[in-house]
Amino acid sequence: MTWLRRSVFILASWLAYGLLTPLYEAAAWLFSNGEWHTWRRQAMVMLAGQATATGVRPRILEVGCGTGALLAELSAAGSLVVGLDRSAPMLDAAVRRLRQGGLAAERATINLGADDHVHRHGPSSNSEMRSAQGAPVIPVQGLAQAIPLPAASVDCIILTFPTAFVFDLRTWQEFRRVLAPGGCVLWVDGGEVFRPNLLARLLQALLTPDPAAQRMMLAMPGRLTDLGFTAAWRTHELTASRVSILIAQAGVD
Repeated sequence: MTWLRRSVFILASWLAYGLLTPLYEAAAWLFSNGEWHTWRRQAMVMLAGQATATGVRPRILEVGCGTGALLAELSAAGSLVVGLDRSAPMLDAAVRRLRQGGLAAERATINLGADDHVHRHGPSSNSEMRSAQGAPVIPVQGLAQAIPLPAASVDCIILTFPTAFVFDLRTWQEFRRVLAPGGCVLWVDGGEVFRPNLLARLLQALLTPDPAAQRMMLAMPGRLTDLGFTAAWRTHELTASRVSILIAQAGVD
């Protein structure tokens, strides 16, 4: 069953990040029994706590921003927000969502042949968007293993329900590079619903990571030590579910 589950997971991820972009959020809602937004918001709660402790609005990078469901909320919490995703259809959906919310934007994308160079797409060279109260938001197409940002340019990186790229240590080397000293990574992983409906149980049985992937998740804090992170998993008990979040703090050296 493991090979089938893994194959279905890979196929579903490929379909969601291309052909089935319009169904992405509906599938996430069904998979989580409606808890998807609740799980994702836990990152916002932790981010707000850190901002209160430091007294500074952080510069935020969301890796795998998808259709931009979290970007507008991050705009209200940070001083600068970058949304990175490898899928052009996903970023197009994110831009449409943000424009509908009163923000105006164009996409940016990585030129993989040059160092940290971003090409702009659209009628102007300004890809930032700002609401009346929110921070600038910059949507960027690219890979987590090659983030088009300067070193020490963000204070917090957020990932919600990431795919296999999160186990690639090159991803974390890039995270360490772009994080300012003392910055953090918040990785919100899939949660557990206490009383899932029948469809949610079926989807979870097919798409839940296999035991090998779960062991890799548990081993991540130790693997990140050599890259200059202090990391630990935390479980948040909610009304109808629980969700796990990895907090990885970058060193100050």
